[in-house]
Amino acid sequence: MEFSIKRIPFEISMDVPNAETLAAMQEVEEMKKNPSLGKAYTDVDQMMTELLSDEGTSEYFF
Repeated sequence: MEFSIKRIPFEISMDVPNAETLAAMQEVEEMKKNPSLGKAYTDVDQMMTELLSDEGTSEYFF
């Protein structure tokens, strides 16, 4: 089977983000303004180890 239509295989919409997404976007903006609100990593392995351990559980994770 051959297709002659060249387009991306999904629809793009301009939907407004839901409340949860808007809140997450606002949280990121707040953290960018005040980095002390979150934790930064310079080592991906260390970050993943902490995120996947019990120590990675905090108010940011449900």
